[in-house]
Amino acid sequence: MNDAIGQHQFIGLHGHCDPPKQRIAPPMVRPGIDGVGLRKTGIRGRASTLRSVVDVANLAEAREKYKAYRELMGAAPVPLVQHDCDYQAEGWQVAVLDVRRVRMQKALTPCGGLNPPSLAKLICEWDVIAVAVV
Repeated sequence: MNDAIGQHQFIGLHGHCDPPKQRIAPPMVRPGIDGVGLRKTGIRGRASTLRSVVDVANLAEAREKYKAYRELMGAAPVPLVQHDCDYQAEGWQVAVLDVRRVRMQKALTPCGGLNPPSLAKLICEWDVIAVAVV
């Protein structure tokens, strides 16, 4: 399966990001007035947290990947591909709000993956928000 945020590919990308949609403010109700008023606030996304897992050749490469991930914070929105589904085709991308390193560890034995020989693993949590692509 293909999982990616921008140009960064992962073995796994867990979590769910809701697409941007029309939001409604809390209903307006006034005493003595019949009915309820609704007000649209625009097409907006909600912040979501995703967890990425990627294999790397060594811990030095894991640190470099983490630095590259942090460069996406505050940058222009990037495509999100999750389980081979490219959400850019649905008209939205994600803006990266924050990236946190959860775990960076050495592997006991080399194994295959995206970056063989994989002697380390990097796990990060991403705070992202969906943004409509115009």
